[in-house]
Amino acid sequence: MSRDYAYASVGDVALHVAVASWTASSRPNATQVHNYLLDVSDQLDSKLAALNYSVPVATGATQAFNLVNAWAAVGGAMFAVAALPQGDKGVHLPFLERQWTSILTMLDEGNVTLPGVGKDTVTGRVRFGGPPDSSAFGASPYFSRGQIE
Repeated sequence: MSRDYAYASVGDVALHVAVASWTASSRPNATQVHNYLLDVSDQLDSKLAALNYSVPVATGATQAFNLVNAWAAVGGAMFAVAALPQGDKGVHLPFLERQWTSILTMLDEGNVTLPGVGKDTVTGRVRFGGPPDSSAFGASPYFSRGQIE
């Protein structure tokens, strides 16, 4: 299933890369850059969900959305610059790679708080299988090694 929206736009990517413009006929073209942004947004959602945040981050949570917008723009810019004809010979790519790696590391280590966004304390937890009171499903905290009849 594809995302409804990316956290950033092609215009946001252009703010990070002054040497390129993304149009229908550029390499990469604007559609490809938008697809990079969708991929980056999915990756950010995955990291945020692992930190128990509800995803996608709502546009109404302005501070948090602005933060993920900035992160997505950096990630999208990195992929777009890597796809430029000069590819890895460009001067922007190493800087953007360091920024993107830093963002992902910060998320992996849990060193982030999304301002104005609460954490999902039930369904976002590891091994969530049902309501907190699993006795409603007849589950038992006791295990048996014997043969089940």
